[in-house]
Amino acid sequence: MSTTTMISAGRFGACMAVLLLAGTAVAADQQILGKRLFVNDPSGAEAQRMVIVLGKETATDVGPLTAPTTSGATLRVVTNGTTASDETFVLDPSGWVARGNGYRYAGPTGADGDPVKKVLLERTPSGVALLKVILNGRVGTQSLDVVPPNSGTIGGIILDVTGGDRYCVAFGGIAGGRTTKDSATQWKVVDATAQPGCEAILPCTDSGAPTCGGTCPAGQFCAPFGGGCYCAELCGNAPACGGSCPNLDQECVPQGDGCLCAPTKLVFVTSGTTVGAIMGTSGADALCNVYAGNAGLPGSYLAWISDPTTSPSTRFTHATIPYVEVDGTVIANDWTDLTDGSLATGITVTENGTSIGGEVVWTGTSWDGTYASPSCGGWFSPLSSDSGVNGITTAASALWSLTGTLACNTTAHLYCFQQ
Repeated sequence: MSTTTMISAGRFGACMAVLLLAGTAVAADQQILGKRLFVNDPSGAEAQRMVIVLGKETATDVGPLTAPTTSGATLRVVTNGTTASDETFVLDPSGWVARGNGYRYAGPTGADGDPVKKVLLERTPSGVALLKVILNGRVGTQSLDVVPPNSGTIGGIILDVTGGDRYCVAFGGIAGGRTTKDSATQWKVVDATAQPGCEAILPCTDSGAPTCGGTCPAGQFCAPFGGGCYCAELCGNAPACGGSCPNLDQECVPQGDGCLCAPTKLVFVTSGTTVGAIMGTSGADALCNVYAGNAGLPGSYLAWISDPTTSPSTRFTHATIPYVEVDGTVIANDWTDLTDGSLATGITVTENGTSIGGEVVWTGTSWDGTYASPSCGGWFSPLSSDSGVNGITTAASALWSLTGTLACNTTAHLYCFQQ
């Protein structure tokens, strides 16, 4: 069977609070970092409607998977915004099979004929967790009523294995992410930055934003986000806050009457150095991700480095959330603050959380993120006769990115920014 709620923004909070309070107890909530949420409704015809959700993470804290082959599962799909959707589908045991490092579902199953085309739930021995869901209006006989919220705020899925764990993927709000499409026909959000919990996609208001005040699970409180109210993880006492958060790319900030773990973008200076022949900007990006991976940092990274054809101003995500060092020190409140000619502090902390003091860094970049010449022949020259623009780690002025030039046979560090 399916439970469907299609409501306007005005009726949104009261209806969804009832759904939240009616939830059943679960064994444990397992969160998987969101990679892509895509809701497509090109014509308004159900047959052309589609929902794709992907969550994937390495070095996961997701434990052994609960088998849905015994008693099945339910899949709840939620999109919040101007016009919200909330639909739950029953995934019968007959549709599930054990597959490699997890389980695969193919629908429709049962008398209700769900529109769930495929579900993949995996957890590899090397620590990769994956949850992928595809719903299609052409599949089954049950209606698929999830549509783009136009405009969207927060969304995601909850896969609730009967008698076992819940697996959740969240986007928007405190989960973060980058919205690339937001219209009446398409809503797409990519690259969530945090895992705020299964309840984070479910509204909790009993009075409406910004007051909120609805009921949340233990350890969370009802906080205002994106015009609505959602359950957020507690991390300290307002207004000072200062508590710890489960992920490195989060910080404890005041929100409403409490403190919550909000997403950030991590920044570090590499602990190692390289000559100017870095194999171009892509080679520098690759080095950043090697350093980040070896240190166990979340997300993907790009180097703060430019050549005559590309620069951070064109290839970086222009974040609307703070940039912070690995030790939690804020260097800028957002992209605009990052590129205004001064930082809150120099970037001296490496991927391992240690400070290297005053060191030179290859940049080829002005303080505003645009190209600054020269750049060691596009970062391919190791010759002493060529040179490249550098910054210095301890500078909080424009000198952090544009200090002078170095001979390309000199060794220097790299700045790396989470995207």
